[in-house]
Amino acid sequence: MKKISILFVVILVAFTSYGQMVKTIPVKSNVDEVKLYLGGAQVTRSANLNITNGTSKIVFKDLPNTIDATTFSVDGRGDFTILSIMQGYSNEKQRLPKEAQVLQDSLTLLMAQKEDIVVLQSILEEEERFLYENRSIGGQQSGVNPTELKDAANFYRTRLGEIKKKQLTHRRTVAELNKEIERLKAKLYPFSSDRVALNQELAVTVSAKKATNAKLTVSYYTTSASWSPMYDIRTDGFGEPVELILKASATNFTGEDWADTKFTFSTGQPTLGATPPTINPWFLRPISKVPAPSMAQSYSVRVAAEPEQLDQDKMTTSAGSSADYSVKQDAVTATDYSLPISYQLETGKDPLVVEIEKKRLEAKYEYFTIPKKSFNAYLLAKIPNTEKLNLLSGKASIYLEGAYTGSANLSSSMSADTLLLPLGVDKAIKVERVRTKDYKSKRFIGSKVAETVGWDINIRNGKGVPISIKITDQIPVSTDKSISIEPEETTDGSINKDTGMVTWRLKLNPSEKRKLQIGYKVEYPKDMKIVLE
Repeated sequence: MKKISILFVVILVAFTSYGQMVKTIPVKSNVDEVKLYLGGAQVTRSANLNITNGTSKIVFKDLPNTIDATTFSVDGRGDFTILSIMQGYSNEKQRLPKEAQVLQDSLTLLMAQKEDIVVLQSILEEEERFLYENRSIGGQQSGVNPTELKDAANFYRTRLGEIKKKQLTHRRTVAELNKEIERLKAKLYPFSSDRVALNQELAVTVSAKKATNAKLTVSYYTTSASWSPMYDIRTDGFGEPVELILKASATNFTGEDWADTKFTFSTGQPTLGATPPTINPWFLRPISKVPAPSMAQSYSVRVAAEPEQLDQDKMTTSAGSSADYSVKQDAVTATDYSLPISYQLETGKDPLVVEIEKKRLEAKYEYFTIPKKSFNAYLLAKIPNTEKLNLLSGKASIYLEGAYTGSANLSSSMSADTLLLPLGVDKAIKVERVRTKDYKSKRFIGSKVAETVGWDINIRNGKGVPISIKITDQIPVSTDKSISIEPEETTDGSINKDTGMVTWRLKLNPSEKRKLQIGYKVEYPKDMKIVLE
């Protein structure tokens, strides 16, 4: 019996010692860095703590549920060993952030006020019902004293009036409270039903031979945050370089706010996977019926590549931007833009937009106009050698001489010899197209009609520098053998006989004017109706 008792004591001591050896240490961690991809984000967070000797289980609490738990990785700094990591969920009630808690307290107070008024309203309704049910005065055998009748009438009138007024006041108060309650509910919505709970946990078991200061770093992947590229295209106009500014628009829907965080924007897409596809043998078999050919056609768009950098000292700017501090790193499959500046990005709120790269590109400018359609002269910038520009697909906002002129869509497929950028309308270039009165006639020749039409195109350069301009007009193209068309006047314009397009390329000095003419003669049968300008 003595041996059994001693053995029991030894087992109990060992079990107690083991329970004391594994200590649970809950820690709060901060997000230090976020690497945003075009379709996800790699989040890195850390916690500093003191580890005692023995085995400890360090629990990272309040992690968002949007984490892909299979991507957890843990790194440590200090004299200890990481034994294991385990992901789980907390059963603790979700705590609202401070700004949401204030809203919740106000909502609770308003709800209590509404309940009090509803109770008072029900009491008034009961009193009103009591008065109506006890309106009979005196007995059936005896008459009613006039004085008593007058006093009773005054009492009913006065008391019912007070009840009705109080009921009206209560209804108006409840209506105002309902408006305020709905307003607070709307403000609380992002923090409640639409908010992702922060109850995921990560337990990291470590072992240390002695007490030590430790730093644990946890990283994981989430698809609830990403960034999208945007561009600003800025120029001061003819003869000036084009500034191409790449901006990142970052969104966060992870359920937690990122404060004082450093961001890296990567063009990589880890969701595409790292494993290359496979290909199987392709066996051809005869089919009984050949499918009809598709009527769909594919079109290609030619545009841009490598920028020729200009002297940065010649460019003056009013203020710097985050792009001045961005560090660009070209990896094998992606480009990373790292910003040493810390930013804040709240969950579910407006995107964070920052500039991450600036390029000054040499450009050749040309104005373009189609006076038949519009009297506007559009400025176009041609950027040569753009095959190494590495454009991303995104919307570009265009600014000419500091004024917003419109937008364009850039694409990663725009990698050709020259990138053509529309920069908007320049009102300093005056364009006019008027019918030539002396150049219109209609004659009958036998069984045919001959009509002659002519137009004057007037161009004036109102800028203080020479410009190049391309003017396009047209003459009709016959689709019937009985209709003949002959150009009469094109003022040295180039004519495409297949399309009827007439093109002029002019160089105009400051304040220089130029007049162009376009005319044509059309012959067709008398019994045919055609429409000319």
